[in-house]
Amino acid sequence: MDDKTIDYICEQLLHAGWKLVKIERLYDFLQGYISTIQDRAEPDMRHLQFLRWLISIGKLTE
Repeated sequence: MDDKTIDYICEQLLHAGWKLVKIERLYDFLQGYISTIQDRAEPDMRHLQFLRWLISIGKLTE
């Protein structure tokens, strides 16, 4: 993320009521976060059935 993007996100969070300390903690977390293949779960049949059910009862739109 470039500096402009970070500044924009910080401004938006401050406007939404976030405290500066919390924004700094989030920033520190994101700087140390490393995405791995384990972060992305493969969809299985039960997961797809659950999503279909949420759509059918109106809790999730397509």
